[in-house]
Amino acid sequence: MHRLSIIERRALALMALAALVGCAGDQALESQADVERLRMRITKVRYAINETRNVIAQSRGAPYHDELFMRLAELQAEEAQYHYMVAQSRENSEGAVHAPQVRFLKEEAINIYERILRENPNTALGDRILFNIAHEHRELGNFEDMISTLQRLLDNERYRNSRYRNEALLVLGDYYYDRN
Repeated sequence: MHRLSIIERRALALMALAALVGCAGDQALESQADVERLRMRITKVRYAINETRNVIAQSRGAPYHDELFMRLAELQAEEAQYHYMVAQSRENSEGAVHAPQVRFLKEEAINIYERILRENPNTALGDRILFNIAHEHRELGNFEDMISTLQRLLDNERYRNSRYRNEALLVLGDYYYDRN
């Protein structure tokens, strides 16, 4: 039986904590209590981000290093979603809002994703990373970057059978449909 190291146990606990944080939805905020719940989620996500950074620092060269960086980027994007929802509530807006922190967090997530691909171009997470980068570009309004990233996913022979391939085609189809 394989015993888990302290770092591996910590990484598993961190992933469990991240699952408890939950995903952001597109629900309308109707009260101050909703905003407070979002702020609590932001606090939890920030804690998970800090713990992930600590585990990353202690696990250099570990086989799950890419997964930790992937989770860090996903947590950055999740925090950005919560901040966006708080800003929507603050501005009483259903559409776009001004939230510089959202842009910063999403760009940081993109940089983390790109770092994984740069440091390990053959990572098994490559298709998911490219799809997530495209998603962040779309949410930032960087449509040319979104298109080029999705094209990287579609053109790579390694991802011919990827579950993200059809989703990428759907996103591109929706984009071009909306434009014409």
